[in-house]
Amino acid sequence: MNRLYLKDDTQNSFFGYELGYSDTLNSLIGTSYQKALYNGNITGTVWRSKGDGQLRKYDYSYDAAGRLLSAAFTQFTDGAFNLSAGIDYSVMMGNGQSPSSAYDANGNILYMVQYGLKLGSSALIDRLSYAYTSSANKLARVADAVNDPNTRLGDFKDGANTGADDYLYDVNGNLTQDLNKGIANIVYNQLNLPEFIDLVEKERCAILIPPQVQGSKNRFLTGKLKLLLLRSIFLALFMKLSKIRQIMFYTITNCFFAARKKAA
Repeated sequence: MNRLYLKDDTQNSFFGYELGYSDTLNSLIGTSYQKALYNGNITGTVWRSKGDGQLRKYDYSYDAAGRLLSAAFTQFTDGAFNLSAGIDYSVMMGNGQSPSSAYDANGNILYMVQYGLKLGSSALIDRLSYAYTSSANKLARVADAVNDPNTRLGDFKDGANTGADDYLYDVNGNLTQDLNKGIANIVYNQLNLPEFIDLVEKERCAILIPPQVQGSKNRFLTGKLKLLLLRSIFLALFMKLSKIRQIMFYTITNCFFAARKKAA
């Protein structure tokens, strides 16, 4: 998409990118992806945004089962893609090479590493290890060895680690607890739709479900959800009043001209 902007042949776009599959050569002369793939997996991508105009690239690697092992990040600097700019957004599943370090026998993720830009330079922002219930492929715990509770990067936040499971489920497989998100309990209705959420440090929040879906019109909201609902009602009322004013304007106008035509 927008390859001319990607190659710097035009400045009339805000974003351009390219996906590579079986062809290792991309739109930039002298650059290429690491390996050609013929099974439908993406071998790499190059993109450029209007923000800083920098060209960036990911090269992906997979195991024999087609599962992602690594996403190697580079930036176009001094005529080649490299890490000399000090920016790295690479991701590795396991050690990035051995499937057994990344996935268990059921295909569940065991370990993931992620880098990100932090305070002007790249650093390791996630080193996640995953544990699952013994009787099913349900995620039980996630631990971050480099957890930063004050992060604002959108990376994983490791909640209170008490030795117990971070995630719990009901008999239908619905998630009822997520301590990493500060959720102590989730209550579902008879249709397995979430109805109430109890937060660890805040009051209960009720989720508004349309009456035609859950068969009840009496639902109470608290906190931010109430503000969102009130804002939605206000906007709907405003649009409705605007429509009424528009109809009244056309009606009065038509009546006025009709009266003048009759008088003439």
